[in-house]
Amino acid sequence: MKSTTPILSQNRQQWALLLLTVCTFFILLGSRSLNEPDEGRYAEIAREMIETRDWLVPHFWYVPHFDKPPLTYWLVASSMTLFGQNEWAVRLPLALAGLSGVFAAWFLAKALGGRRVAVWTVLILQSSLLYFSMSRMLTTDIFLTQFNAWAIYFLWQSWVCLRESNAKYFWRWHLAGWLMIALGFMTKGPVALAIPLVAFLLLLIIRRKTLARKKLLFGGVLVGLVLFFVIAAPWYLAANARVPGTLKYMVFHQAAGHVLGAVRAGRRRNAGSGKGGRRRQHGYKQGNDRHDPHGLSLERPSGCGKGRRC
Repeated sequence: MKSTTPILSQNRQQWALLLLTVCTFFILLGSRSLNEPDEGRYAEIAREMIETRDWLVPHFWYVPHFDKPPLTYWLVASSMTLFGQNEWAVRLPLALAGLSGVFAAWFLAKALGGRRVAVWTVLILQSSLLYFSMSRMLTTDIFLTQFNAWAIYFLWQSWVCLRESNAKYFWRWHLAGWLMIALGFMTKGPVALAIPLVAFLLLLIIRRKTLARKKLLFGGVLVGLVLFFVIAAPWYLAANARVPGTLKYMVFHQAAGHVLGAVRAGRRRNAGSGKGGRRRQHGYKQGNDRHDPHGLSLERPSGCGKGRRC
């Protein structure tokens, strides 16, 4: 009779690892106040979503704020709606995203190197200071990280199905990867496209000699792009309809501007005015000029304030 001791030992190890992982991300989650400037800003935007009941256009100081797509604000606002306006509720989505990223790393590492590699991957990842910190500090980074991790894992599995000519499961894995890319795009914009697709492209180049079903791959990419636009485009179009110029601002000044350094140069120009320059980034300019330098009007309309939409 075959001994079950190794199996029981592995099960205990997995449960212990899961308990350690949960404790890592959730213990003392709400024990400190929000950090400035990022946590305070993101939490305030989420709070104003709840107060104004406007989940389409993010507001900061009751002024339209389009520095990032809305998914992070939606997740934090949902948590605050369910659990109250407190530090724990603000950081709960972060801890869940950190946990999700660890699971993605586990599955990818196990697929590539087996169970032992997966265990060490999870231990190293959750004990990494940056990953741990980002899972307990409100920014968009940990949300983007987990979506990228899942996208890479799903695209890897779709490639395995291509190699084995398994068309049925290829579509499931491939479209799941594009779903994660779209959610990442709704979190932090174009960088969500770059990271997993570059990784997948390099894989295809390196393993091109063993690649089968190229027509299936091409069809998967086309359908994936359609799925991506179906998920990501509606909010951009709706926000642009509500606040004209939003699409231009987010595409040409937030995305391309960061790449080309235009935004950084603008911040350097405003730095000379001290705190006033800092405020100008959020639409509160001194004097009569109340328009964003990129052409998006950020003037606070008369009567706009608590509980009132801008």
